[in-house]
Amino acid sequence: MKIVAGIDFGTSMSMIQTLDHDSDQTDALACRTVRFTQSAQAATPTLVRMDRASGAESFGEEAQTAHEGVLYENFKLDLWNGDAKKQQQAQELVERFFRYLFICY
Repeated sequence: MKIVAGIDFGTSMSMIQTLDHDSDQTDALACRTVRFTQSAQAATPTLVRMDRASGAESFGEEAQTAHEGVLYENFKLDLWNGDAKKQQQAQELVERFFRYLFICY
């Protein structure tokens, strides 16, 4: 069985939908929405919080409510920033966030 996953990687919210590729149905009704662990919501905030001292990371709603570490938001926009350092940091944050999405999937 092949599953096709579509990711809406938004600036403020992100979501995942899947479709069984072997299915005869290809309409939107056959899509399944991935629910995120904290609240079973269809979308999660596009946020990463990192506490470099402890090495702790949190994502989505958990990053929103945590108090320790640095909160990164709107990092997607820095992928096209002219500043190489900001671009590199944005790439790292995107990789970490996509790992989180994969785990939720």
